[in-house]
Amino acid sequence: MPEKEGLEPIRAMPLKFPNIKLISISGGGFIPLENYLAIARGLSATYTPKQPINQADLLAVVEDQSNQVRFKDSIKNCLDLQALIADQDKKI
Repeated sequence: MPEKEGLEPIRAMPLKFPNIKLISISGGGFIPLENYLAIARGLSATYTPKQPINQADLLAVVEDQSNQVRFKDSIKNCLDLQALIADQDKKI
């Protein structure tokens, strides 16, 4: 990110979007690559591959994270429906 130090958005994004899944990709910088990626993981990055990036691995991680979000949404929807039914049963 030429206009920003790469860790700034990783630090800021979860504050604004608590459920965000972050993938941090770094080519290094002023400190060794492994340190950047370790810091990114500590700041909430979900996946931190080293370059060069294997496209199939990256796509698999994106798909896995998407499936996890959909699964959590499905559970929430089921619990919301269960609460709605329970509330309706109380009124009967």
